[in-house]
Amino acid sequence: MSPESLALASKHYLESLHSGNPLANPEDDYLDQKEDVTVEPFSLLGSKLCLDEIQAQLPPSAKICDAYPCTGLQEGLLALSMKSGGSFTPQIICKLPVGVDLEKFKAAWQISANSNMTLRTTFIQTRSAGLLQVVMEPASICWSMADDLDEYLNHDRAIIPNFGTPLMRYGIVRPRDLDCIYFVWTFSHAVIDGWAMRLLLKQVDELYRDEPMTQLDEFNRFIAFHTRMKKAMRRQSQRFWESHLADVKGPLFPSRKSTSYQPHASEYRERYIPTSGNLLAGATFSTIIQAAWGILLARKTTAAEATYGLVLAGRNSTFQGVKRVNGPMFTTGAYYHPFALIVLFVCKTRADTQGRSQFRLKLIADKLTF
Repeated sequence: MSPESLALASKHYLESLHSGNPLANPEDDYLDQKEDVTVEPFSLLGSKLCLDEIQAQLPPSAKICDAYPCTGLQEGLLALSMKSGGSFTPQIICKLPVGVDLEKFKAAWQISANSNMTLRTTFIQTRSAGLLQVVMEPASICWSMADDLDEYLNHDRAIIPNFGTPLMRYGIVRPRDLDCIYFVWTFSHAVIDGWAMRLLLKQVDELYRDEPMTQLDEFNRFIAFHTRMKKAMRRQSQRFWESHLADVKGPLFPSRKSTSYQPHASEYRERYIPTSGNLLAGATFSTIIQAAWGILLARKTTAAEATYGLVLAGRNSTFQGVKRVNGPMFTTGAYYHPFALIVLFVCKTRADTQGRSQFRLKLIADKLTF
């Protein structure tokens, strides 16, 4: 692996954990918000039969401390990872700085793993309750050691997620021909999104620096909230999406070669576009990019409308503490805009759909045909 490709692989995930400046905290203004709500272990399971099914699929020595349902997003991501050879399973590569205390670094990760259920989560398929996420009792991290970075990455990439197997992998690579150390963290987006990843990295950074560790909100709290909201708002959200996409008739772009064709990225490109401060009143950079993409799609498909999917952070839920949740919150929705009103509709749609973000993709898939 060349230095250029290594830099490309890691640049959008993290810089050195132990540089001169502490890692930034997303949404610092949230730190003053408190909530004392806890979820009792196993209280979200609908049937006690689940526990027997779970234990039967794990080694006899395995000890679990909680289990709860998955979101539709998690089910989809895990299924795609198992089907498509480990997709949605990033490898976070960090070249550790010279002089790093490796044992202290590993100890910081151990404390974080002991403190966060997400880092000890696996998935189990049950007859009585469907797919469940199961949290194991704290245990020593299994560190993989290697002396060839390319070889380690290839071997690690070949590991396909499966029921009952660990979803976190930690590697230390000391290349034979280089005087440096690489840390490789592999995880599944079915349990951690990019936002949560940064929260966890900041936590490890705090521990390494002997600073107070920022406590994160466990994902089971959001699952409890999500379960209540799904029951209360399902019909309302269903009507919204049926109405929002009622007039969709534009062609797919780009068209697929066949129904079985699975696209794979072959390269990565960046383009920097200088901008001025004279944006449309009330519009954000994100809104302008969406409008530009909508215009491009409408032109490419010679349609009088634009229909596209959009991935959002999902951290605008009404759930208190959403910006501190240690779990996958990102969400995908479908957006439809007549060509002449694209900019106006993008602004309005973002406001209209915020409260329904966690129900978008599942309801659309269940009720609508494209």
